[in-house]
Amino acid sequence: MARKDRNEGASSIFNLEGSATMLKASKPLPLLVGILSSALLLLPVKALAGLIEYALILALIAILAISALKLHDSALAAVQFEDLRAVAEDVLVLTEMSDSGPPVLVTETSGLLVNALAEARELVTTAQDEQQPPDPATVAAVLEDLATAEAALQQDLAALSNPASAHVAGELEAYLNLKHDLQEVIAEVKVTEFQITKLVDQGSKKL
Repeated sequence: MARKDRNEGASSIFNLEGSATMLKASKPLPLLVGILSSALLLLPVKALAGLIEYALILALIAILAISALKLHDSALAAVQFEDLRAVAEDVLVLTEMSDSGPPVLVTETSGLLVNALAEARELVTTAQDEQQPPDPATVAAVLEDLATAEAALQQDLAALSNPASAHVAGELEAYLNLKHDLQEVIAEVKVTEFQITKLVDQGSKKL
């Protein structure tokens, strides 16, 4: 599937439609504020703060989903090269999606990273709908899955070797793309973990 089509699917799955792609292409926070500003002005201060927190995390998850799609495509391009194949194959497993596309719910056919994102989204949307702090046990499980996915990606990044000396046509470009996308996804997973933890901490203080 073409990267453009898959990106559109990811943004739709996370209920942000075209906004997720826009967020990825620009600076997320300023654009997010611009999209929500007119609605936010009508809300009480407490409701406003909560809405911003939830919207920010959902936007981060949507951005991360698009980055995961990009990483998957880079791994597909890299798997044809012998020196990159082992890492690329592992990345493909981590970012694998079900036949129906990016899942809203965890599925047996989806990769670890994709399932972790689905779990994170479900956690945040449930807390948003109920206007209650998320269940600590559920949060711990989601954060553990995100951390496990992050560790696996870190391991793949560490195992990735520069193939420049082999002088194989197209291999260096595939390596650079895969390395860049791994670094990007790892960084975004870290930010998502931090924001989910921050949301839980803030919720605990309100109890």
